[in-house]
Amino acid sequence: MSDVGLKKQASSAADVRRDVEEIRGTDIFDQDKLEDICEKIWLAVPPAARARFTSEDWQLAIHDRCRTVMMRAEERLEENKVDDRMFAAKVRILRQTFSNQVVRAMQSVAARSRKDAARGR
Repeated sequence: MSDVGLKKQASSAADVRRDVEEIRGTDIFDQDKLEDICEKIWLAVPPAARARFTSEDWQLAIHDRCRTVMMRAEERLEENKVDDRMFAAKVRILRQTFSNQVVRAMQSVAARSRKDAARGR
């Protein structure tokens, strides 16, 4: 692909990301609420079962709890849909942004949990 084609593609991706951020902001979900959901899910796992509770299990539980918020965000994107390819790109970026936010929340909860364990709580 030529330099012009790559620049155009990068510009298009930046436009899509900017559109998503305008609609939902840089975070899809309030980060404090998301961390609260993460912590509640983690604390609901019995301590004896935590060794078998993988990060993938945790992520799936979080995504399941936030499904309605994501559906509303996607519906909002669909209301402003101009063409199918751009809509699909926006949904992909929305989901990726949310997944990154979930990982940040999980890391924050895990760090707090480690601190609490070190203090003997």
